[in-house]
Order: sequence, then structure tokens, then C-alpha cells
Amino acid sequence: MKIWSKYPALYYGIAVLGGIALFYKFPYLLLIGILDKRRYKIAGFILIYLMSFGSYYSLRPPPPPPVKTKGVGYFHLNTIRYYHMYGKRIMNYQGVIKCFVTKDATYYDLPVSIKIESSRKRPLEASDYLVEGILQPTGNGYHFMKKATWTPLHKGFNAAHKRFDMKKKLRKYLKKHITNSDTYSFFAALGTGEIDSKYLGIQFNRLGLRHTLAISGFHYAWIIFILGFFLQLVFTKRFTAGILLILTTLYFVFIGETPSLNRAWMAALIYLIGFLIYRSSFGLNAFGVALIASLLFDPDSIFQIGFQLSYSATFAILTFYPYLEKKLRFLLPKRTFKQACELTKFSQHGYILTSLIRQAASITLSVNLFCFPLIIYHFHAFPLVSLFCNLFFPPILSIALVLLILGIIVPLIGPFFLKLGEWYMSGWLSLVLYGTGKFRKFIIYGSLDPIWVSILIFGLALLGLFLEEKRYQLTVIEAQS
Repeated sequence: MKIWSKYPALYYGIAVLGGIALFYKFPYLLLIGILDKRRYKIAGFILIYLMSFGSYYSLRPPPPPPVKTKGVGYFHLNTIRYYHMYGKRIMNYQGVIKCFVTKDATYYDLPVSIKIESSRKRPLEASDYLVEGILQPTGNGYHFMKKATWTPLHKGFNAAHKRFDMKKKLRKYLKKHITNSDTYSFFAALGTGEIDSKYLGIQFNRLGLRHTLAISGFHYAWIIFILGFFLQLVFTKRFTAGILLILTTLYFVFIGETPSLNRAWMAALIYLIGFLIYRSSFGLNAFGVALIASLLFDPDSIFQIGFQLSYSATFAILTFYPYLEKKLRFLLPKRTFKQACELTKFSQHGYILTSLIRQAASITLSVNLFCFPLIIYHFHAFPLVSLFCNLFFPPILSIALVLLILGIIVPLIGPFFLKLGEWYMSGWLSLVLYGTGKFRKFIIYGSLDPIWVSILIFGLALLGLFLEEKRYQLTVIEAQS
């Protein structure tokens, strides 16, 4: 395929992913590598493919305990989150148990969460702890610990505590200026990247909108746009890009590591660094770099739902969207610039609206087509109403996100923007949370075997690559003519 000369990072990212998939007896990604006719490219792909498999095979820790087990472990803290459940404020300490010793065996590198029902029982601030309790697997590679006792080991620097305290201050600031509880929970989720209201999360999940609350490339793009707009009023474009590089990294540290945020942050870094060194970046190349970095950092992240949906949705937008957007033009035609200028003012507004609808529909169809097997596998249901909700809600969310950012960064009049955001979002949230009950009945229920899910995703990925190959060939022909 000729696109590999344009997207080498994607090519080798698939090789890294393929080597890990080979460990689980899924060798089909090797077929993508041999689609290139150049022998040195194929040799490089196979070498990375085998190195990825060998590294994962040799370094992967032994399987975790299959049933709940009592023992003592060395716990390294990564993130502290909290949420409300049944009127209680639950604190959730997430991290990795580096070594867990039981009566019968010793286990290593176990992702675990430990819940604390009251902030009064919060252990002393530390980076690592000696924990003792009952470890129970959740069935998806993760574990939670019951009846844990904590012993702080040393007070090394750990951003988790600082991050938790900063998010607590942000929530307090939002709570002070936003009186509506639903609107506060919505803006707190956008600002902190954590959904502390279980009700809000459940309702958005039923409508297929939960991904809009998770910090992703969509949110990062708006943050860069808004901050860049104000910074360019004072600084040059290149100096602004340098400042944005620092600010986006600080924002990444503030929110904490998640699969969607990792990918969005790396894509932002690639774009900004490319601007600084006068190099343009391609979406699929940035996607490949983020994929390689994520898998090198945590190969087992391929089992996380967030990782699977985030990377699948991004790949679908980059490959399927241009094709579907072009096909939908027969319903909502795209006019040339000259034709648009000849329209009346009213018709121009209508043209802009139809263009936005066509683009939103193309993105929604692309993402849901690619992610449908994963959604059915993980959740056993697909809300059809999400196809409609994802058409109108992202533009609404964009305005809310602008008001939230202005409410946080603009001194003195920031509370005014938050009040404006509360007035703007209260009606929309009432519609989403309480006015769509009848439509939630339209749900597809089902289940899929993991093997079939893998085959379907592989087939859709091949289709996306062939669509991209076709566009690339047309671009070359047009450039030569």
C-alpha cells in the first residue's frame, strides 16, 4: 500500500499492536504488514512485530489470582478520585500493587482500586503504601481490595495527592458560582475529567453520550483554540505555540492519565512541535505515535474499554469520515465558494447549518459503525437514540466548554461566564436527563464472542485503510495532472 510512505508511524504502530495481539493467538495484523510491496518495509514490520511479541511474552507478569485472596502488598498510587453513591462520598485510590504476597503464592503488577467511604479515613499522604486486605478480581484484568489497612512507606513526590487537592479546589469554585446541581455536576465533569455524579453518568451512558464527558481530543482542540486566541493577542504565533506546549502538558498532569487523554495529549504535542519546527503533521501519523507510546508504557491497556473505544473512534474518524462525508453530499450538497457567495444572507446561514449537519452525521456514522462491535461486546446494548443525540449535543457542548474555560481563566468576570453557562446548559441538561425517557426504549441488545469482535474490528480496519489508500492515490493523480 502506498499510504505507508505517508504514514510510517501508523505502519509500525500496527506492528507493535500486532506483536501483543499475537500473544493472544490473533496473528491477523501481520497481514497488514505484508500489504506493502517494498521488502525493507516488510522486513522492518516483521522485526518490530516479533520484538513486540518477544518483549511482551518475556516481561509480562504471571497471571493474577483467579479468586479473592487475602494478603499483603506494596501499593504504588497513581490517581485519587471520588464520587457520590447512595448519599456517601466514596474516595477511590487507583494504582498498581507491585508485589502481592499471599499464603500460597506471590503476584506482581496488579492494577487495583481501593475504596474509602469517608475522607476522614484517608491515609497519610505518601507515594507508596504497604496494604493488607482481601484482593478480588473484577473480571477485566483489574482488582479491588476490601478491608484494606494502610501503612505509608515513604513520602516521595506523587502528583496524585496534589492533583486531587487541585480538583477539589476547582469543584469548590464551581459549586460557589453554579447553583443547579445537574449543571454543576456537568461542568465539574468537564473541568476535572471525572464524573462524580453517578446519576449523570448513567443517564449520559443510556443516551450514548458518556464519551462527551471524558476529556478527549475534542476538548483538547477547543482548549488550544481558546487559549491560543487570547495568547496571540499578545505574543507571536510561534511563541504562543511554545506556551501552549507547556500549558497542554500541565493540563495533562492536572487531569491524570487516561487512554483518551494520553492519545489527545500526544496528538497535541505532535501538532505544536511540528508547528515550532515548521513541519506539518498528519492525523494517522499522530495516531500511530500515540498508539506506540501507549503500548510501550502499558501493553495491557489494550484490555481497557477506554483505550479500545478511544483509539477505535479516532481511527474511524480519520479513515471513514472523509468517505461518508462525500457520500452524504447527495442529501446535503456541498457548494463551491463562488456558489456560496452568490447565495442570499438567509441562504448562506442555511448552507452553513446543512454543512454542519452533514459533518456531524458523517462523524456519528463513522464512529458508531466502527465501535458497534465493541459496544455490544462490553455493554450488550446499543441505544439507537445515540445516533440522534450525537448529532446535536457536541455543538452544544462546544459552547459550554468555551464558557467553562472563560469562567476559569478570565479574572474578575469569570463568575459571569459560569452563570451564563449555567443558564445556557440547565435547559439542555433537563432535556437530556429527563425529557428523553420514551426514546430510551429503542435499544439493540445482544452479545458477541471475543473472537468475532476481533475479526470484525480487523475487517473494519482493513476497510478504513483501503479507503485511505484510494484517497491517497486520487491525491497523487490530481497532483500529477
